[in-house]
Amino acid sequence: MSHQNQLNQTTNQRPARRQGITFLLTSALFALCCFSSLQINAQTNRSGAQNRGTNEVRHPLVEALDKDDPRAQLNPELRNATAMPNAMQFPGAQSEDGQEPRMVEFNMQTGRETSSKGHVTTESLPDELRLAPVTGYQGPGAKPDQGDREAEKASRNGAAQIESCGDNSQANYNVGAYPMSAQVKIFMTFPNGGTYQGSGVMIGSKYVLTAMNNVYYSAFGGLATRIEVIPGLNGYYKPFGSAYASYIRYYYDGYSKVGLLTLDRHIGNSTGWLGYGSYSDSYLSSRWGHQFSYPTDRDYGRVLYYNNGNIANLNRDWLSVGVTYNSGEMGAGMYFLDYYGSRYVFGVSQGTWNCGTWGSRLTDWITGQLRYVITYGL
Repeated sequence: MSHQNQLNQTTNQRPARRQGITFLLTSALFALCCFSSLQINAQTNRSGAQNRGTNEVRHPLVEALDKDDPRAQLNPELRNATAMPNAMQFPGAQSEDGQEPRMVEFNMQTGRETSSKGHVTTESLPDELRLAPVTGYQGPGAKPDQGDREAEKASRNGAAQIESCGDNSQANYNVGAYPMSAQVKIFMTFPNGGTYQGSGVMIGSKYVLTAMNNVYYSAFGGLATRIEVIPGLNGYYKPFGSAYASYIRYYYDGYSKVGLLTLDRHIGNSTGWLGYGSYSDSYLSSRWGHQFSYPTDRDYGRVLYYNNGNIANLNRDWLSVGVTYNSGEMGAGMYFLDYYGSRYVFGVSQGTWNCGTWGSRLTDWITGQLRYVITYGL
């Protein structure tokens, strides 16, 4: 082959080589894009799955905040907050059945308030499904404290009575352990400009159960305008920081009047939460009542206290527990331990009943409403 022919052949091969190289680069780029797209889709699917379940763990704070962390400091403006007044309405000898159950919802971002008969629940399901207790969650790596179980054994073996007329509550400073981490201090600001304090309990990753009076109080102007929730407050130390109510709901079914807060973040994924449910008289009468709360006549309401007692006066919408009631304890969760050591809230503290505490019992209707809101992440 002549030199000229070789040059012509080489010249003719160059476009083909360029096309081949371009094809290979394009194919590699296409494959890389497809791989990246698959990764993004997989990540999106994982995020979607997490977003669908409001109680699923999403990057929780595994360890409590350092005491020097600015996020762990109690706002000085809250240190002298007033305790909510004791409940003025005391239960009668029987249940209050004449009042139709109602629910009030308030969106704190939009200011929209609605009142209704509640969400449509699955009433057609069998009770064992519709009213099945909702289990709790201990938090990331949390070691459950068994102090309440040991205290129950001691109380059952002793002579504890519903009207012992003695305050046997004990301070508990182990606020980083479960179930103490799931007990919350609540600071509420009302339209009258005042800031008040109460108690509550986590029952979901971003849900707090408390008393209706802690979210709505007519003498203070109605619905609270701002609510700060602090799990495990210990003095001025907030081990998990704060969360704020973005949605307020309260339910009244006879004498049972409870509040439910939807928080602005899933703080419960760090603190854990207690289960809850509606239970028969026969079941509750065989259990023992426990309560963590923030009494304002002890350490200015900034230390968590524990007490326990027998469950009595079982009515459809209220009951009593043999623990002395103190200011600041309104809204504290009343719970029991089952045979497996799981903890379930059955009511919230309301006020004094003789020498014990009476509370709003979680009725079937209220339990269904709570379950609806939490299940759908409302």
